[in-house]
Amino acid sequence: MGFDNMTNTYKIVRVSRHLKEDRQTMVAAEVLVLGTSSWQELPSAPPCYPSCAVATSTHGAVHWLVSRDHKSSVHILSFDFKNEEFYWTPHPLALKKKPDLSDFVHLLNFRGSLALVDVSSSNIEIWVLVLKNYDDKKKHEWVLNYKIYMHKYPLLRLGTSASGVCNFGEWEHGIYFHEDNTRCRSIILFVDLTHRSMKSVLLKDRQTRMTIHSYTNNMISLRNYGDLVEEEEEWHSKVIL
Repeated sequence: MGFDNMTNTYKIVRVSRHLKEDRQTMVAAEVLVLGTSSWQELPSAPPCYPSCAVATSTHGAVHWLVSRDHKSSVHILSFDFKNEEFYWTPHPLALKKKPDLSDFVHLLNFRGSLALVDVSSSNIEIWVLVLKNYDDKKKHEWVLNYKIYMHKYPLLRLGTSASGVCNFGEWEHGIYFHEDNTRCRSIILFVDLTHRSMKSVLLKDRQTRMTIHSYTNNMISLRNYGDLVEEEEEWHSKVIL
């Protein structure tokens, strides 16, 4: 879901894929304006299917991390709700030389801006995308705002591997990292960027798996926008809310 400030409306983008008769995969995208009853197919399809389950919404756009060529090749696929078009958002040049980025790079909404968290080294780097001109994508610039030294927390593994999953999000004074793995432990690290401090919480007794969701004051109620319907079985749809 995103907001179009030109028409003062909320929109939902849906990316779908299915097999054609020649067994080739077809990718298509549709947009629904909240308050209307029909999806409108976009004239141009996205360059790829956003395989990442998590999408990040900022500045009237939604962003996915995708791997196109191989595991170490990471790209940011974006969708502009105002112009209703897909485009590639380049990530910081400093990250292009690092291997296996798909395991160690995460996107999040940080204080209203698109942020990229890199945990590929012993330190945590937080890059923020600065929009000098909203309509000119070439003038967007990544700035390294924070660098967190993790030597005080040697037990916290912030990558994504078969042993566990690390979730990222924003809280009142900074960001948090939630590691949930198969070793029957769950660690939450709260980074206070205001006071430059960190606190960790270890949950030992885990009867059920837990997920933390961040709230950044951009949620609206869908109660008055109609009834939800189940997706068609022949389509693999991803609706971004």
